[in-house]
Amino acid sequence: MNALVYLDIGSLEEQSSIDLVTKLEDRLRARKYTHLDLKRRIETGLAHIHVPAAGLPRALLYLFGRPEVTLSLDQQERIVGRYRLPSGHGFEIVSENGSLRIIGCACEELGFGKVTMIAETPNKLYLRYIGVSIEVVDPTEDIPTQIRVDRNFEGRAKDTLIATRIF
Repeated sequence: MNALVYLDIGSLEEQSSIDLVTKLEDRLRARKYTHLDLKRRIETGLAHIHVPAAGLPRALLYLFGRPEVTLSLDQQERIVGRYRLPSGHGFEIVSENGSLRIIGCACEELGFGKVTMIAETPNKLYLRYIGVSIEVVDPTEDIPTQIRVDRNFEGRAKDTLIATRIF
């Protein structure tokens, strides 16, 4: 089976419905289909009527991915640098083999180690599978002084931090 499946249900739905979705997931996984990529999500605090509005954007991203653009070396160099978070932890964006990577001691705070960044636009990048996106605060700056770090981890509230470039 070559399939990408996203199951989504609200935590306030009938327990029997939640059980059915869980049972479906368990059965599909038990069959050990090759090339089955399955994700189940229970939308916390949502009833049946609210799940489509909350879950559809996540489902579309999971099923179809985010847009990707290739940045020129000049566009990459514009973002390359060392940044500091409000906590004092820092990280660095580096260019390696034509890709941007993020590394640094902010691993505990941001939830990642050395990871390749994917450009959605020249000013917005994200870390695949991690739930972190980075966006230049003022895109008119030749060399950005601040970037916004949005974290949206599974099972955790979304939050935003502003990281300041260290010159």
